[in-house]
Amino acid sequence: MGKTSYFINKTALGLFLLVAAGCAPVVRTTGGPAQTSAHPEAQMSVPVRTAADASLRVGLLLPLSGAQAKLGQGMVEAAQLALYESNADGVGLLMYDTQGDPALAAQAARKAIADGAQILIGPIFSAELDAVDPIAQTRDIPILSLSNNTDKGDINTFIFGFAPDEQVERILTYAKQQGVQKVAAFIPQSTYGDTIAVSFDDHARQLGLALAPAVRFDAANFITQSVAFTQNVKNDPSINAIFAPLAPSQLVQFIPQLGAAGIEMQHTYLLGLSTWESLNSSTATAAPLMFFPAPEAVQRRAFINRYQQSYGYAPSPISSLAYDATALVVVLAKNYPAAPFRVEHLTDPQGFSGVDGIFRLHDTGIVERGLAVYRVTPEGTRLVQAAPDMFSESSHH
Repeated sequence: MGKTSYFINKTALGLFLLVAAGCAPVVRTTGGPAQTSAHPEAQMSVPVRTAADASLRVGLLLPLSGAQAKLGQGMVEAAQLALYESNADGVGLLMYDTQGDPALAAQAARKAIADGAQILIGPIFSAELDAVDPIAQTRDIPILSLSNNTDKGDINTFIFGFAPDEQVERILTYAKQQGVQKVAAFIPQSTYGDTIAVSFDDHARQLGLALAPAVRFDAANFITQSVAFTQNVKNDPSINAIFAPLAPSQLVQFIPQLGAAGIEMQHTYLLGLSTWESLNSSTATAAPLMFFPAPEAVQRRAFINRYQQSYGYAPSPISSLAYDATALVVVLAKNYPAAPFRVEHLTDPQGFSGVDGIFRLHDTGIVERGLAVYRVTPEGTRLVQAAPDMFSESSHH
């Protein structure tokens, strides 16, 4: 893999952020003043370093008030935790409230850049990113967006969220390895579902899987359409897998329809996406061959524990994105102090390793991740295929 260096968390030696360049120094910090939080139940133990005296300023564009305030505050706290654990002198956070509104996100971006931010983390939502991207482009300020809409990526804007495309590829590849030959798909009728449907068709064909006609459903007619879908599956005995990227609340309604149609679930794979992480394991009794891709859990659990110890409550499922984005900024600043955010540094082909596993940024704006595969069992989710611990030199992106 070549020469590596490690960013080591002083409180949990199992956390690494890996880069290809020479050894990064470990810089000690004395911390800063106590943080205030929108969470009244918070039990803060993380000192906060603002950007007042920082040589490298990071602009956080997040909803700190309004309907999504709790999500945004959780991401701020994750970013502050990353900065504290990195022992990074000279790096400071500037925080700007977007309220989830594109116009306010644009204002926040202009203010962050005027205040000296050299990189932006956020925003979360696609419409906000549409407003922020041209502002950052004109000043050549890179963006680590926390969106998962890969259509918004470019050489300056990296989509840090968990993209559906690589999840679809990962779970279909696993299914092929297990002997699956023909797959039926039951996919939501939505913009997100459109992305999944295209990915499903592309990757299934690349893998040589036979496809039953995909069914798109709308939420209002979910039960009626699922009954019709399961009957079609029953009528085609060559189908040995069902791809159903459903929310857990939909899945618990869907699985009984499979049994009612007489589908032999002991021999039919049920495939989903990372939203299945929160499934109640009792669902596996009726559908024992349930599999989904997700980041490997060891580092994520350690992050959740450290966050909970620091703030007194658990992080949101995507707070880890803000942690890893901030830790990436710190590592690049340590390794390339003269020009940390040049494209060749951001897009190092060997990639990085954070609390959500290995990842690497591409000049298309796509963030490629190494995902594990989990099985849902009555005893809980079980790892069945580990995530890779390094990338090959080539990439499919």
